[in-house]
Amino acid sequence: RDAGYIQVAQTRIDAVTPEPYDAAVFDVRDKKRLQPRIAFGTLLEQGLLQPGQSLWFRRDEARAARVKPDGKLRLADGFEGSIHQAGRHLMAGSPCNGWDHWYFAADGGQLRPIDDLRQVVRSRLQNE
Repeated sequence: RDAGYIQVAQTRIDAVTPEPYDAAVFDVRDKKRLQPRIAFGTLLEQGLLQPGQSLWFRRDEARAARVKPDGKLRLADGFEGSIHQAGRHLMAGSPCNGWDHWYFAADGGQLRPIDDLRQVVRSRLQNE
């Protein structure tokens, strides 16, 4: 509405020198989401986990599950589902990324997240 304001704004806009586009700077996507998807069952297929093996939810020995041959988990209360569904069940319906919340016993008994095994599969895929 005000011609004076328009002139001041236009002068400021004309003085701007845009930076060249740099994809590396402006890529704000989650880098994990760009990685190849790996099904939990692939860990069984590649021998990284075994049917009957125990996994622990958030390293809690009281909240263990057994890996079934079909890649599902069976909880002590009888619930069966994917790593995500089983985690959500233990969290009373809250969303759960099973890759980050389920742990396996590594050599020496140290509990490690199953996401470490997913990274092993990804490395194998890259080396093929």
